[in-house]
Amino acid sequence: MAELGQQQTVEFSTLVGRAAEESYLSLKELVDKSRSTEQSDSEKKISILKFLCKTQQRMLRLNVLAKWCQQEDTMEKSSLVLTIQNKIGSSGRLSYGGLVAVVGAKRKVEGERRWEY
Repeated sequence: MAELGQQQTVEFSTLVGRAAEESYLSLKELVDKSRSTEQSDSEKKISILKFLCKTQQRMLRLNVLAKWCQQEDTMEKSSLVLTIQNKIGSSGRLSYGGLVAVVGAKRKVEGERRWEY
């Protein structure tokens, strides 16, 4: 991790690795739970659906960040990835306050250059 002002930065590959590891561990836990006979078929199906939704959200966030990084002049500006990840709550949604913090951080990184939302 590097420092950019007062923000910590992280490599994009680290985020991809972290997301893959979290998805794998969640899948492994799901398989272990589904092997037990304590859950009914409906509960197992609900668990699978929850896993799929959470994994889809995780991968969608990575896809958005990857596309954003491709549009930027340098990959150093992807330092906002960590800020965004920290502002996303456990619900997987970015709150308004978190969005304001991310926009403010992006403006700091880009300096006086104007950009559109």
